Amino acid sequence: MLVDKLISFSLQRSNDLLLIHVSGKVKRSRPGLPQLVLYDIQNDSEILAFDFVIYDSPYSGKKVIECEVHLVLKLSDMPFGIKAIKVNAEMNSDIIPIDIID
Repeated sequence: MLVDKLISFSLQRSNDLLLIHVSGKVKRSRPGLPQLVLYDIQNDSEILAFDFVIYDSPYSGKKVIECEVHLVLKLSDMPFGIKAIKVNAEMNSDIIPIDIID
């Protein structure tokens, strides 16, 4: 299940590495661990898209949480021609071009 709302999304580049940081808000019974799941490689638009998901856990008792995920990608391992990263949540999404980050 998608995280309800994307709160923040940023990219940081260091040599051949790209750090993706996302945070979001979840309002649901028993949220578990959040993950970024590869949704699509849109070659025609040169976008690498991820779904920001969180699955229910029988061990969690909280109903409203803020969660975050950090993901490191090696730029040289990414498909050729990718120019932006997109993250989807239930209520919103965001996209950041790779060429505007430091």
